[in-house]
This record gives sequence, C-alpha cells and structure tokens, in this order.
Amino acid sequence: MDIVKIAMIGILGSVISLFFIKDNKEYALFISIIAGIIILGFAIKYLYAVIDVVNTYSVKANVDMLNIKAIFKIIAIAYIGQFSSELCLDSGNKTLSTKIGFFTKIMILYFSLPLIISLFSYIEEVI
Repeated sequence: MDIVKIAMIGILGSVISLFFIKDNKEYALFISIIAGIIILGFAIKYLYAVIDVVNTYSVKANVDMLNIKAIFKIIAIAYIGQFSSELCLDSGNKTLSTKIGFFTKIMILYFSLPLIISLFSYIEEVI
C-alpha cells in the first residue's frame, strides 16, 4: 500500500532531519524538501487516475471542459502554494511564506473567474 510507503518516507525524513537540525539546518531543510517531493511524486499517479475519471464523466454529462480545467488548476495552485509556503515556514522565513499564501489566494480567485461567470450565466438562464 502506498500510504504505508508515504508514511514511512515522511517519518524517516522527519527523523533524519532531526539529526541535522541542531548543527546543519540547511541539511535538515534539504531532507524535508526531498521527502516532500518524493511524496508528491507518489500523489501524481493517483491524480492522473482522478483526472481520467472526471474527464470521462464530464464528457458524458456534457459539462464544459473549461470549468473542469479551472477546478484542476485551482486545486494544483492550492497544493503547490501550500507546499512552498510550508517549506518557507520550515526554513524560518515567515514573511516569504505569507507572501506566497497571499499570491496563491489571488491566483485561485483569478482561475475561479470562469466558474463564477458560468454560475452567473446559469442564473440568468434560470431567471
């Protein structure tokens, strides 16, 4: 099971980084980054499966693909923003972490515009 592998990678990465955190914070951060990237690599396999299923059913349901693409972009932006923001926090850079969080929210709002426009169009049709 991949969840066991992911848990072991996370725990092992945390324990190894604890050995370095006192003397070499840079190595501890590097180990955390590597463990995080490996975990994200495992997640990509499952993400492709989800995308395939959503694409299949959205075609059957005649859902606008622009809306589906916007949703996936929003999810990707949220995960990447959170991952990079937490790495900045781990390295002790709270200011940069906050800026990444702010920019992530702006990007999510920007990529939500097609969904908002579709919602308003649907409301106009109903009324």
